[in-house]
Amino acid sequence: MIITDLIYNLTLLISVSILSGYADLYFPRNALSGKITQGIVFGITAVTGIIFSYNLSEGILIDGVSIIPGVAALFFGFTSGLIATLTAIFYRTSLGGIGVYTFLLTTLTSFAVGLIFNRYAKFRAKELNAFHFYFMGLMIHSAMLFYLLLLPENIVTESYESVAFTIITVFPIATVLICKILSDQLNRYKSANNMKAREELFRTTLYSIGEAVITTDAKGLIKSMNSVAEKLTGWNEKESVGKPVSKVFNIVNEFTGIKSRDPVELVLIEKKTVAFANHTLLINKNGDKIPIADSGAPIKNDAGDITGVVLVFRDQSQEREIENRIVETNHILQNILDTAPVSIFWKNRESVYIGCNKAFALQAGFNSPSEVYGKNDRHMKWHKEAGKIIEEDRNIISNDANSLGKIEKFILKDGSVKWQRINRVALKNTAGEITGILGTMEDITEQKLLEEKLAIDEDRLRMLVEGTPDFFFYTQDTAGNLNYISPSVERITGYKIEEWLAKRDWFTTDNPINKLAKEITAAHVKGLQTEEPIYIEIKSKNGELIFLEIYEHPIIRNGKVTGLQGVAHNITNEKNATEKLKTSEAELQAIFDALPDVVFTINNEGRYLKISSSNQELLYKPADNLLNKTLHEVLPEQTADYFLQIIHNVLDNQRGGQIEYELEINDEIKNFLATIEPLTDDTVLWVARDITLIKSYHKELIEAKESAEKADKLKSEFLAQMSHEIRSPINNILGHISLVKMFIEGNSYMDEDLNFSFDAIDNSSKRIVRTIDAILNMSDLSLGTYKPNKKKIDIRAIIESLYNEYKSAAERKNLRLAINNNADVCSIFSDDYSVYQIIANLIDNAIKYTKKGGVEITLNNQKDALEVKISDTGIGISEEYQKDLFTAFSQEEHGYTRKFEGTGLGMSLVKRYCELIGAGIEVESKKKVGTTFTLTFPQNIRLN
Repeated sequence: MIITDLIYNLTLLISVSILSGYADLYFPRNALSGKITQGIVFGITAVTGIIFSYNLSEGILIDGVSIIPGVAALFFGFTSGLIATLTAIFYRTSLGGIGVYTFLLTTLTSFAVGLIFNRYAKFRAKELNAFHFYFMGLMIHSAMLFYLLLLPENIVTESYESVAFTIITVFPIATVLICKILSDQLNRYKSANNMKAREELFRTTLYSIGEAVITTDAKGLIKSMNSVAEKLTGWNEKESVGKPVSKVFNIVNEFTGIKSRDPVELVLIEKKTVAFANHTLLINKNGDKIPIADSGAPIKNDAGDITGVVLVFRDQSQEREIENRIVETNHILQNILDTAPVSIFWKNRESVYIGCNKAFALQAGFNSPSEVYGKNDRHMKWHKEAGKIIEEDRNIISNDANSLGKIEKFILKDGSVKWQRINRVALKNTAGEITGILGTMEDITEQKLLEEKLAIDEDRLRMLVEGTPDFFFYTQDTAGNLNYISPSVERITGYKIEEWLAKRDWFTTDNPINKLAKEITAAHVKGLQTEEPIYIEIKSKNGELIFLEIYEHPIIRNGKVTGLQGVAHNITNEKNATEKLKTSEAELQAIFDALPDVVFTINNEGRYLKISSSNQELLYKPADNLLNKTLHEVLPEQTADYFLQIIHNVLDNQRGGQIEYELEINDEIKNFLATIEPLTDDTVLWVARDITLIKSYHKELIEAKESAEKADKLKSEFLAQMSHEIRSPINNILGHISLVKMFIEGNSYMDEDLNFSFDAIDNSSKRIVRTIDAILNMSDLSLGTYKPNKKKIDIRAIIESLYNEYKSAAERKNLRLAINNNADVCSIFSDDYSVYQIIANLIDNAIKYTKKGGVEITLNNQKDALEVKISDTGIGISEEYQKDLFTAFSQEEHGYTRKFEGTGLGMSLVKRYCELIGAGIEVESKKKVGTTFTLTFPQNIRLN
C-alpha cells in the first residue's frame, strides 16, 4: 500500500508537471515572466504532491516533492527553482511535524543538484540524456535517505523498511520521466495510462471503505447505528431505533430523484451481500442531500438464518469532489494524448498492443486506437521491421533496460522509408513487476531529410565561405572576442586562425580611419544596423599595411545584441590602384595640358564636355564658345554630321579609330589626324593633332619616292640589258676556250702552266656568269617579271642535287659536306627554281666563308612545315651586320682589303625568293664560331 500511494503521488506530480508545457506557450521560459510562471507552476505542483502525500507517521509525510525543485532548477534556472523551492518549504513548514527538517534539507538539496546539472548542461553545451536524469534523481534521493537519519531513532528503522526501496528505485525513475517530459515533448504523456489505473484503484478503494453503519432486524427495523451514521442521517440512535430503515435511511437516485429501493428488502431477497448502485443521495433529517456509497449484508445466526441486515455507507461528498476532479483530469489527459504530436503506445509482455493514442493509430495505418488493440507489429505498416522490434521488446522486458531516443529506419508496405525516434521503457505494476512496454514514437523523416539537406548545405556553405578570397567572422559577445574566422584570413594577413582568435583588437595602426571604425563598431554593439562598409588599416604578419573593407552587422537575439558578424574584403590593391589612378590622372592632365594636340571629351549627343589645348589657335572657336555646345552648334553641318557618325560608330563597337580631316581656321586650311577612343558607354576621347606641315612633307616625300622608284626601275632595266649584253660574249668566249682546251689536250700540248691558265679562265668566267645571273635574277624580282610556277616538289631531291654539285668544291677546301634527313615528309607545294636558288646561295656562301670544319644540311618536320637548317663552322656574321644581311649589294667587308669575293646580291636574292614563295628564314651566327640559317617551308597548303 505504501508503494502504491507513493507511485500515485509521483504520477500526480508528473501529470501536473505537464502544465509546464502549456505555460511555455504563453510565457517564454527565457523571459522573467516565464521563469516566474514556471516557478509558480512547479510550486503548485509541489504543494499538490504534499497534499496527496503518504503519511508514514505523525508529522512525517513521504511524497515525490523532492523531485520538483531539482527539475525546476534544471530546466528553468535559478529563479524558477527558487520559487518552487520556497513555495514547497513554506507550505510544508505550515503543516509542521517532526519531518519538517528532513523535508527542508531534501528540498534544498534537490534545488542545489538541479542547479549543478543546469550549469553542467550549459558548460557542456549539450542536451542531457536519460542517464543524466537518472543520476540526478539518484543523487537527490540518496540524500533524502540520508536525511531520514535525522528523524527520531524509533522511527528511522520503520522509515527505511517502509519507503527506502521505493525512494531509491522508483523516485529516480520518476525523475527521469518528469525530466523527459520537460526536455522532450515526445514523452510527456507516457505515464497517462498508469495514472488512470491508479485513479481507478483509488476510487475503488474509497468505495469499499465503510464509515457509517446501521443494523436492522429481519423486518427492516433499525436496531443500532454508529455515530457516523447519526451524523450523516441527522437521526440519533435513540430516536431511530425501532423505526423502519427506509424512514431514517432515505435514499434517492442522484440523477432522477426517484426514491431508491429499500436496501434491507433487497438484501433479504438476495440473501447475500449487496453493493448498491452508485449515484445515490442520502436525504438526512434536515433535508440535506449527501452522496453516499452503500452496501448491505445479511446478518445470520449459527443456523444460517437471516436475523437482520447491516448497512454500511459513507459520505462521498469529498470523494465525489475528488472523482469529479479526476474525471476532469482524465478528460484533459485523454485529450492531451489524442492531440499530442507524438505517438504513444503500450504493450503487454507478448508485444501485443493493449493501448495507444490516436496519433499512433493513424501512424500505424489504422483509424482509431481500438483497431490497434490486440495486434502486434506484424500487423502495422512497418511489418517488415516487426522481428527487430519484438526482439527489442524482449530485451527490455528480460533485462529491465530502457531504450530512449533510439533512431530507427522503417521500410513500410509501399516500400517508402520512414525514420522514427522511439522511446521504450518497462511498464511495471505496483509490485514492481514488468507487465509490458510503454513507449513513444515520433516520425522524424522530414527532420532526417532536412538534416541531410542541411548537412549538404553546410558543406556547400563551408566550401563557399572557405573558398572565397574574403574572410568571414563572428563573435558571440559584444567585447570583440572572435569565435570564428574563415581560413582566407591566413592568406590575407599571414596570421594563423588561432592567432586571430586570440586577438582582442584588429586596429593595429594609428590611421584615423581605425578610430572611425571603432566608433561604428561601438554603434553596432548598441544595435545600430547600417549598410555602409567600415574601413580599417591593419598590419600583416610581415609588417605590410593592409586595408580592409568590412560589412558588419549586429547579431540580435530577443531584442538584445549578443555579438557581431561580418565579411572583410582586402582592398589594399584597389586602394593603392585608386591612389595611383589619382596621381596618374593628375599626371595625365598635366600631359594633356602640355601636349601640342587638342583633346576633347564628347558625349553621344556630340556635346563638348571637356576641352584641353595648349595652343588655342588650333581650336575652331575659342574654348569657352565650344564647351557644352554640340557639334552642330559650332561646326558646318556636313562636318558635324560626319563627326557625329564617327562618334556613334566608336561607341556602338566600343573600339577606337583614326580619321583625317581639314578645317578652315582663321582663313587657313588646317589638316588634323584625330584618334577617337571610347571612354564610357556614352562618351569618347577625341585627340586631334595638327598635321598640316606633315601633310606638306608627305606630299614632297611621295613625289621624291616616285622619282626614286622611276630611277630604280631605269637602273634595273639598264642592269638587265647590260647583263644580257655581257653574258652573250662571255658565253661565246667560254665556248671557244673550251674548244681550244680540247684541241690542246687532244694534241698533247697541255702542260701545268697552260692547265692553270685554263682553270683561271674557267673560274673567272663562271664568276662573271654567276654575277650576271644574280643581277638578272635581282632585276626580274625587282621589276616583278619573274612568275613562280608552284607545284608539288621533293625538296630532298633538290638538296641531293646541290650536294653533288658542291661536293667537289667542299673537297677542294677539305671541308665535310653532309645531309641529315630527319623528315618523314619532304614534299612541299612551291616553285622549284626559287627553292633551288635559296638553298644553292646558302650552301655556296657556307662553303665560301668556311676554312675548316664543314657544312651540314638538316631536314626536320615541324607542325605543318618542313624545316631546313644549313649550318657551317665558318667565320660567322657580326651582330651589327646581321640587320643589313639581306640588303642588296651589302657586304660585311668592303674595299680592296676584303678577303672574300662577291657582289653582295646573294643573301638579298635569298630573302626575295623566300618572300616570293612564302618561306621563312632566320639566322643565328657568332663570329669565329659559325652560322646557321633556318628555312621554313609551309606544307599541306597551296600558296597564292
